[in-house]
Amino acid sequence: MSLNIYEALRQSHEIQRDLYAKLILTKGDSDERDQLFISLKIELAAHAASEERHFLTPLLMLDAGLNISRHAIAEHHELDELIEELKEIDYSSPAFNLHDLTE
Repeated sequence: MSLNIYEALRQSHEIQRDLYAKLILTKGDSDERDQLFISLKIELAAHAASEERHFLTPLLMLDAGLNISRHAIAEHHELDELIEELKEIDYSSPAFNLHDLTE
C-alpha cells in the first residue's frame, strides 16, 4: 500500500512525538540518547523538506497562502537552528535541555 502525502506527514508527526517522548526520558551521555536524537533529527528534516516541497512552496504562489507559508518556513528554520545548537552540547550537560523544544 502506498501512502499519500497527507498520511505520510500525519505518520511523521506521530513518529516525531514518539521519538521526542522517548528522548526526554533518557539521561546523560548514552547510546540510547544518541540514537534517539539522531533519529529525531532525521525525521524532522525529512518532514520539513516534504512539507515545504508539497505544500508550502505551492502556497507561496497564492496571495492567501503567502503569510502562512512564510511563517511555517521560518518555524522550520528556527527548529533547524535549535537542533544545530543541541548537536554542539554534550548530552550529559544541563544545557542539553530538551524541554526547550516544546516552549
